[in-house]
Amino acid sequence: MKNKYIIIGLFLISLLGCNKFLAEVSQDKFIPKTVSDFREYIAGDGFDINNSQKSLNSEFLEMMTDDVEDYMGRGSTDYRLDNYGYYSWSKNPEYSTKTNNFQYDLSWNSYYNKIIITNIILSKIETMQGEDKKEREDLRAEAHFLRAWSYFQLVNSYAEPFENEEQAKKTKAVPVNKFSDIIDRTLEIGSLYDVYQIILDDLNKAITSFSESNINKANIRPNLATAQLLVSRVNLYLKDYKKCIEYSNKVIDNKDYTLYNISDKSKDEIRFISQPNTEIIYSYGNNTLKTNPNYLYGRSYCLGGYRISKNLLSEYYSSSNMDKTVKQEELSDKRLIVFFTNDRETKTTIKYDKLKSNKVKGYAFRLAEAYLNRAEAFCESGELNKALDDINMLRKYRVKDVTPLASTDKEEVLNWIKRERRIELCFEGHRWFDLRRWGRPEIKHKYHIKNDDNEVEVFVLKEKDERYTLAFPYKETIKRK
Repeated sequence: MKNKYIIIGLFLISLLGCNKFLAEVSQDKFIPKTVSDFREYIAGDGFDINNSQKSLNSEFLEMMTDDVEDYMGRGSTDYRLDNYGYYSWSKNPEYSTKTNNFQYDLSWNSYYNKIIITNIILSKIETMQGEDKKEREDLRAEAHFLRAWSYFQLVNSYAEPFENEEQAKKTKAVPVNKFSDIIDRTLEIGSLYDVYQIILDDLNKAITSFSESNINKANIRPNLATAQLLVSRVNLYLKDYKKCIEYSNKVIDNKDYTLYNISDKSKDEIRFISQPNTEIIYSYGNNTLKTNPNYLYGRSYCLGGYRISKNLLSEYYSSSNMDKTVKQEELSDKRLIVFFTNDRETKTTIKYDKLKSNKVKGYAFRLAEAYLNRAEAFCESGELNKALDDINMLRKYRVKDVTPLASTDKEEVLNWIKRERRIELCFEGHRWFDLRRWGRPEIKHKYHIKNDDNEVEVFVLKEKDERYTLAFPYKETIKRK
């Protein structure tokens, strides 16, 4: 489906960093007027169904985690340079001191572009042409969901992590756009508390409208379960464990989704994020981690690149209760061979493959997260047996001949949950946010000058380091001066 609708110059406006009204529209563009028009518009420019380069996953955040490390190969091209600022946790990560060039943060513009799209849709929702009430409610739901999701990504990238309500009310977060017009203005920065209230309010409205519309849609558009899962995630971040459990229950109890069994799979049989996966609720975006060589290149024919860290890979051995002398294909935890390539030196992710992941997008909201969210909430609430039930249920579908985990020690159970969350949701946009909310631990990255460990730069992100919060992008900072 080719998206032919445009609201005058919105994407150009966001890229330019201002909101100047553009008076002319090219002859092959049309202003959407009907509910159906706007549904097509939000699908194309909001959820990027056609052009998935603007998805709500900032891949550069993966380069800042402990799941990634660098390597040197046998070629002439160094693919580490563009993301050097993020990998080294520079205070100005858009600028690479290795190339003296800016790698502009396009995610900020993408999020705010989506927010203005939803503001306009919601301001016009009652007056749009169209008789189908279900379609109108579904459009309303998608707009509220997209706005909430956009602010969630922004606040967890460019604002300090939530600690408690008092701290949140005192902490400046990100600009809030309450307007549906296109006027050049500097947006007021909302508090962390206020932005989270916007997120929760939008999600509650999305759930109400999704429930009323009840339209059966393909999984490349969000639905009721998608909104419920995001509510579960948001409340986990806000430490409202009762609400997290409540909304995790709604997702887990939904009979449309079941955990996908890979405990008996081999690496040649499957791409995990693919049409047969029964736990995918909503799939979105274009996963460029493997296809873009500046991220997880995974090939030896280069001067330098990034790959899956040995620290992450070791967790699959721990999960299998096996030592590193065991061959990868013999590990009982099958996630290692299903999620990653077999090359030990340049390992990269293959959860999604553009050619082999038929009829789905590169990322997914999926059932496994609901189990992990609920397990963590149960554990933090002191209900250790219920927490163990959840992670053991997930492991049953991931580990061959699994032995259930058992403990009465809260710290041990919580560490198991954190490990399961890391090895299950890796490279799906969760790890950086989880590190932030789990106390911002110290991380070290090595950057090799030569192909050995004798000449390396070592970067240290200290515990609770302020660099766990990204600075506003360069263009936004200049605009505000």
